[in-house]
Amino acid sequence: MEVTTKQRVILLNLLSGLRGHEIELRVLRELRDKLGFTEEEHAKLQLKQDEEGNVTWDPTNDEPKDIDFGDVGQHIILRELHRLERDGGLEDKHLEIIGLFPWTER
Repeated sequence: MEVTTKQRVILLNLLSGLRGHEIELRVLRELRDKLGFTEEEHAKLQLKQDEEGNVTWDPTNDEPKDIDFGDVGQHIILRELHRLERDGGLEDKHLEIIGLFPWTER
């Protein structure tokens, strides 16, 4: 699945701090690694994070990255999105990623 820099940042934020069973923790680590940015991407995108945690980059160098989330990874992401929705915690930024997963389209 192709994801943009913005979607990668949102997904990384969504997955940060999640807890789970040992098997899920290993998948979470793999997801974070796949979504993370390489040294080359940092330089190319000119990624910066301010004191408040906001991430900025040069959009002219933004190229989508193909990421295989896997079934368990998708389940973890969807479960967290559904939890946020249930608890009234969804934000505008989450709209950028909700449509990535077919069974969450509204």
